[in-house]
Amino acid sequence: VADLTLGHTFTLQLIPDLVDDVTLHGTIAAVEGVTVPAGSFPACVRVDYRIDYGVEECTDDSGLPLGTRRAETRGSIHFAMGVGPVAVEESFFPAVEANGGCPLLVPVGEPASHVTMKLQSLPVDVVPATWGQIKSRYR
Repeated sequence: VADLTLGHTFTLQLIPDLVDDVTLHGTIAAVEGVTVPAGSFPACVRVDYRIDYGVEECTDDSGLPLGTRRAETRGSIHFAMGVGPVAVEESFFPAVEANGGCPLLVPVGEPASHVTMKLQSLPVDVVPATWGQIKSRYR
């Protein structure tokens, strides 16, 4: 987003070619220094985000409906000027809401996984690719 004012929020539909209910909700949360193995980066923009995966309908082995559940990812990412993302923390919640008898991996509202990523070194190798090439890797 162009507006990096603290507190600014934005919403972006993700993977619209595949589904219409996966949405990224972000907030410009802070400007702060970050130290990672690649070095110290002052004045990084921290974006807090939530990815809403929409409502999933659960069925039993016979295809009969059991209920619904909604999953999301919550995280934050630090962007350094002229470098890009340098640090990410993210948790996946397979059920933030559940109705009916959907099977649950973990209790509602509990994370199933947590990932921390930190930039290890500079420069970062970039492999040029078109949007079509990237999409074809995930089909």
